[in-house]
Amino acid sequence: KLVCRVCGGELSARADDQDEDAINKRHDIYYDTETGTMAAVNYFKKTDSKVISVDGSVGIKEVTASILAELD
Repeated sequence: KLVCRVCGGELSARADDQDEDAINKRHDIYYDTETGTMAAVNYFKKTDSKVISVDGSVGIKEVTASILAELD
């Protein structure tokens, strides 16, 4: 049983998180360098905007600390 860390309510997985085609589509959209998320990242990297990359596989506190350190 999954529990929400904020309210303590029961969590359920989204049905589309279980579908391999949906996951592959999200992956394709993210890495699409013309119109996807990576297109936006690459655009902002070419400007004076600050783009921060963090390791999202670690805990929330570590991610937060990494972001805050980059913003200082």
